[in-house]
Amino acid sequence: MYHKSIIQTIGLFLLISCFQNALAVDSGSTGSDGDFNPIVDTKVQLPDDGILNYNTVNIPDGVTVTFLRNAANTPAYMLVVGDAVIDGVIDINGIEGGALTNEYPPGGYLGGLGQRRGVRGGNGKGPGGSEGSVSTVDGASGAGYGVVGETQGGGSRGTAYGSVALQPLLGGSGGGSGRAPSTSARVTGFAGGSGAGAILIAVSGTLSINGSVVSIGGDAEDEREGLFTSTMGGGGSGGGIRIVATEFSGAGIIDVSGGKGGTSVAQNLARANGANGGYGRLRVESDTFTFTGELLPPGITIPILPQPIFLAEIPSLKIVSVAGVIVPASPTGINDIVLPSDVANPVTVEFEATGVPVDTTVNFTLTPESGEPTSVTSGGLVGTGTLTSNITVTLAEGASTMLASLAFIVTETQSVALSQYTNGEKVRSVSLVSSVSGGSKTILTTFSGRLVDISTFVKH
Repeated sequence: MYHKSIIQTIGLFLLISCFQNALAVDSGSTGSDGDFNPIVDTKVQLPDDGILNYNTVNIPDGVTVTFLRNAANTPAYMLVVGDAVIDGVIDINGIEGGALTNEYPPGGYLGGLGQRRGVRGGNGKGPGGSEGSVSTVDGASGAGYGVVGETQGGGSRGTAYGSVALQPLLGGSGGGSGRAPSTSARVTGFAGGSGAGAILIAVSGTLSINGSVVSIGGDAEDEREGLFTSTMGGGGSGGGIRIVATEFSGAGIIDVSGGKGGTSVAQNLARANGANGGYGRLRVESDTFTFTGELLPPGITIPILPQPIFLAEIPSLKIVSVAGVIVPASPTGINDIVLPSDVANPVTVEFEATGVPVDTTVNFTLTPESGEPTSVTSGGLVGTGTLTSNITVTLAEGASTMLASLAFIVTETQSVALSQYTNGEKVRSVSLVSSVSGGSKTILTTFSGRLVDISTFVKH
């Protein structure tokens, strides 16, 4: 058996198992979607939960499979009862900045849009999105994910985020856009590349990849004409690919590289170019590993046997409604809740939580655009399964941000279950944070005092 030698590159967490194990992987597939045997290029519409339940998969050479996002922008989850053969291509690459399409990859985040002349560039979306360029001579930086994005002087680069376990499974973030000076013939700055998507391929039998599975960040928009004096956008970050199979074989390519920054022709200055996006996260788990292909970019090898396909229930907290207006399932972070003009103060804010002890209180903070923040503590959470509570608060005129948080000591059962995300160290407590714009954070505190963030502020 030959195992490909992998060179260590700091920040890319690639985990490969090369152990033999008598226990087969259970993908969890119901087989309800039958056999997947496309013979031409195919776009697969993801269901609401993103889960595709196949019996077998066979993607032949010359066939490319892409996915159409669902409303919640979940990753694609391809579960297979039997074997899967990928001799063609599974493509969840990010989209080039400025592309006229709505077919962005599932789980990925958009690149920043160029703003009007004289205005700083638009920020890339997602937890690792880079800032739009604030400069008329320096390009935007790249988005981050598995590592931080590459930097350029026009704005802050995107940060690294997510979990080495790829649970939860997240896609790549968008690069910020460039800036067009007020004197430019260009109406807007050049757009950043979008983040690549996210996919889980879980196969109970053998997964053979002689083709490719690619989740490469989108390139930023290029200035091709040589006519416009505008700085360029940053590249989107690579996405997330997690593979789980009883046996993983083949000699193909799996790639989570970042997208390229935009190139300026008119200014002919390297500093005006955008920076590249950081690479994403790639994880391979198998009982038997005979794959001899390329895993890009090269990364760290840490032998690991297959882990549970989906997360054990992680405690959660969310803001459900404000003054009876439901928080959207896929918030954008911009005017996600607009209240009718006749709504009277005080208003009620409703919360839901799971995996949290009954009677835990929720701390709520309202921060207006101007003025002092207001903090309110709810009564104890009540119910079974999904717990609920609420507070009343007086809203200020104009826009406000809302943040809810709680913390609790975990049970022994929870401590052991959550230790899979802390390298086996038992967990003492959990802190949860949720914002009305869709951000959420789950932080585990171990008995040694180590803090482990197993999710991140995200906006779909």
